[in-house]
Amino acid sequence: MKVILILFLVVFVFSGCNSNVNNKPTDINITELTTEINNHDFDTNELLIGDTIAGNCNKDCVSEFMTALNSLELENDFSTEFKEENCYNVTPESVSEVTDFKIFKFSDTCASFVFIDNEVFGICNSFGGYGFVNAVPWDYDNDGNIDLLVASSWGSGVHRSEISVFNTKTKEYIAIYNNMSSYINPCSDLFVADDFKVYSCNINGNNYANLSVTPYDFIGTVSNINGIPVFVSSNEKLSSFSYDNFLSIYKDDCGFVSSGFLNIEKVVVTNIDQVIELAEKECTVEYDGINVLYDSKNKIYCVSFGKEDYCGGNQDILINKDGVTQFIYYGE
Repeated sequence: MKVILILFLVVFVFSGCNSNVNNKPTDINITELTTEINNHDFDTNELLIGDTIAGNCNKDCVSEFMTALNSLELENDFSTEFKEENCYNVTPESVSEVTDFKIFKFSDTCASFVFIDNEVFGICNSFGGYGFVNAVPWDYDNDGNIDLLVASSWGSGVHRSEISVFNTKTKEYIAIYNNMSSYINPCSDLFVADDFKVYSCNINGNNYANLSVTPYDFIGTVSNINGIPVFVSSNEKLSSFSYDNFLSIYKDDCGFVSSGFLNIEKVVVTNIDQVIELAEKECTVEYDGINVLYDSKNKIYCVSFGKEDYCGGNQDILINKDGVTQFIYYGE
């Protein structure tokens, strides 16, 4: 645990210059999914847009947290940077209602930590940004342990707002999405709501620990795809492909399958998550990446599964607008 915190603090100091967070987070091997928007893809909570949401900021249990923090034998004596008068308990009510976890943040440095069973862990990058902004409870991997879905920001020179999950079993955080993607304002900050919807937001506050946010644009949602947390965008359409061309190229190939499918009954398809779930029922290959294409002419989805570090062995599953599997193609 001490090694984990030491490593976190080293990253905390140097992350503005050397980061592994970019347009595609390296923490997880999965292609970012985008979705075509229609009237029923996302039930956006319009009441949230424009509302100012105050964070929870108090001094509860700060002394206990500081005792645990200062008791650690830290290299280079990083602990001298953390003063109790600048430390605040910023645990959201939605988290404290279902767990004993406590989140603490320093108003001067924005350093942010989670306090679990009297142990201290870094919850997000913070150098050069607001650090922790908010969090909601979410057992993203369905292992029975409540984890945390976190919105934060960091970066020196280049501002990065980030959505991540903190795994409360392994005590590490995994980046899901950041604002360096091309379809939102790269200077915007992010906020995650209790229903796992993600918003661009404006941030204000008396200090860096006592923040309030005003969501102004719904940009997507966070979903669990095969146990992997994935951000699904609402602002960009799926990449297109030609179903007719696909058939002309692969129909006579030995990897082309046209019968024996599981999805044979029509269903009402309302969002891209449902399309992926249907495709997963047919999938028979190992994968750590998912990509979805769409033919608007024929109303056909192509869901591709594969290993990102392996050439070949992918599987394309073509599903129509009624959720019925049309063909499966096994790539070499």
